[in-house]
Amino acid sequence: MVSQRLVVRRASWRGETHQQSQTLHREPTGVAVVIGHAARIATALATGDVDMEDGQSQVLAALSIAETLDAASWSA
Repeated sequence: MVSQRLVVRRASWRGETHQQSQTLHREPTGVAVVIGHAARIATALATGDVDMEDGQSQVLAALSIAETLDAASWSA
């Protein structure tokens, strides 16, 4: 789950500006999930837990999927 801080500015009847802060919780996007997967594989590569060739291809595939999801979200 991703937390974001949202600051809302609203004007009072006296013309003063007040800031109200609240935390929003939302599920991660597909892009965030795939990038997280790529990061976990990269960590496994760095520690030697995954075969270099297989790990590199998995990271590249995950980043390609993330790029495709991101591009699709902008065109929708």
